[in-house]
Amino acid sequence: MKKISIIIPCYNVSDLVYDSWNSIKNQTMDLSDIECIFIDDASTDDGLTWKMLNKIEEEAPESVKIIHSDENMRQGGARNIGLQYAEGEYLMFLDADDMYRSDACMSLYQKAKAGDYDIIQSKHNMVGELGEKKSNNGKSAGDIQEKAYELSDDNIRMMFLINAIGDFGCTNKFYKMKLVKEAAVHFAEHVIYEEPLFVYPLFAYADNVLITEEAYYQYNLHEGSTMTSELGTHLMEHPYVQLLLIEDMITREDVYKKYYYAIMLHFIHSYYTETLLFARVNRGANLELSYFHEMQNICLKLFPDYKSNPILKSVSPYVQRAAESIEEKIETQEDFLQLLDDVARAAGVVA
Repeated sequence: MKKISIIIPCYNVSDLVYDSWNSIKNQTMDLSDIECIFIDDASTDDGLTWKMLNKIEEEAPESVKIIHSDENMRQGGARNIGLQYAEGEYLMFLDADDMYRSDACMSLYQKAKAGDYDIIQSKHNMVGELGEKKSNNGKSAGDIQEKAYELSDDNIRMMFLINAIGDFGCTNKFYKMKLVKEAAVHFAEHVIYEEPLFVYPLFAYADNVLITEEAYYQYNLHEGSTMTSELGTHLMEHPYVQLLLIEDMITREDVYKKYYYAIMLHFIHSYYTETLLFARVNRGANLELSYFHEMQNICLKLFPDYKSNPILKSVSPYVQRAAESIEEKIETQEDFLQLLDDVARAAGVVA
């Protein structure tokens, strides 16, 4: 068994993926301990990405698997394909235009083994022509903050499930493969907000999590990357994925029953509140009044008892303001825009 499996989805990245490969090849951990799974997500660059992946495989055939998908399923779908082949003790995800710090694999593996952690969440650095270069590499070991959490404490687990601790990104985490397999998680496909469907359920099953300020992952911000070019045009994929997530959590009957109020609050926050906030501020995209009404109906259908949620009283004012609107009669565009302003103002992002 390899120590670590790394899954790398690739789409039209012939000019970028070799740098990502170099960041793996030059790890302080021996390459023989690493399994790299590259998935060509139906690239449309006349075979250039596939040609480059073949070159990478030829360099390290004992450590590299390359897979070609006939259908473009975006990063989530490509990662799902990679998960079918991953056999390492631990799991990581790398986007084909990003890179790892040279000691990422060794450092994370040693931390995970020392503390028997199911998940380690770390930091990202942002670099590239569009990003301000930030790094914590110059900090002394004593300056790096780390905290371990025992999720056997239900109160701690609920803090993860309501996003008061941790987050639901996937590339800033190091996963015990046993947890991933036992939780039977997968990514949303054909969308760019694919990560919560994979990450969120893991916090319902993990026994212990380490959160560190170490930055092991390097985002390469450039023209054409998802981070810079597509977020504003895919607003409606955000609530769509949250619907997939709540459907998934409902099927996990024991978990759903035990953490009902935390899961409810997360849904109201992520599906309803964040969509309103993103529409008003973060994404510059229009949210139709008709879909807002559909969101209200879905919240009421799933959680008719949402007002009795004891956690709701302790959350952020903007979540409370949004929750108040679930049963409001908002029939005009003017009133709807006023609600979006109210939510954004309660969140402190507009005056």
